[in-house]
Amino acid sequence: MYKRQNDNQLTVLHAEGGIGKSVVVSRLPTILPSEFYCVIFDGFGGGSYRQETSPRHRFDFGLIQIANELAYAGLCDPIIPIAGSEDHKVFKKFISRLEQSLSSLKANNINTKLVLVFDAIDNTVMGANLAHDSSFVNAVLNEINITDVHIVAVARSERLNTLPLSLIHI
Repeated sequence: MYKRQNDNQLTVLHAEGGIGKSVVVSRLPTILPSEFYCVIFDGFGGGSYRQETSPRHRFDFGLIQIANELAYAGLCDPIIPIAGSEDHKVFKKFISRLEQSLSSLKANNINTKLVLVFDAIDNTVMGANLAHDSSFVNAVLNEINITDVHIVAVARSERLNTLPLSLIHI
């Protein structure tokens, strides 16, 4: 496992392929203590990250999916996808929805933390590279700095160098 130096808001879970990373993270919502609210984004998407019709790496796909899962749970307003939305505008709306969700969660329990799990985040990066496109990964891993929002990034060990991070081993 890795973290950024002096940062408790990002954890990178890694192992070789087929070891069960996705199985472990799929169980997090049920095994974490009740003060952790967990949302999981699947970067692999059953292999669809390689398809042009499923641009899982794009801001207007991945981040809107997560925000709208939070909205479906009644924690924030949804984000309506608008064709041609600029990445920084989508990211700004996403941050707003995270803050709104955290506020909603804390109304019930002040100790609540929001955990965003990005499973197969290395596949998200690969999908962006295949499409010669940008990805939300850098913004998620390096720019979300909201107290009580924690990021868990899951990747294959051999692909850690594709993630835009400098990490320390823990």
